Amino acid sequence: MEIRNRLQEILLEMGIKTMVPTDELLTNKLGGMTMIRFNQLLNNSSKTELSVAEVGRLKRWLGGVLNQDPNTVKLLEEEATV
Repeated sequence: MEIRNRLQEILLEMGIKTMVPTDELLTNKLGGMTMIRFNQLLNNSSKTELSVAEVGRLKRWLGGVLNQDPNTVKLLEEEATV
């Protein structure tokens, strides 16, 4: 099983087809994440796995946007590999 994030899927469910994060979002809410890293995570194209800190920051941000408890945001899911 491979773990993948649901960031793009969550944004699509919110009606956001294209996401270009602001510098304020990257710096203040996502802990200084770079635009390249954000796009890698958005597209599940990173060779580096999400860190525990990144998962926490993304869940807190999405929880605020979705107006729900960050602990209930299902950001990660297992994907079957063949």
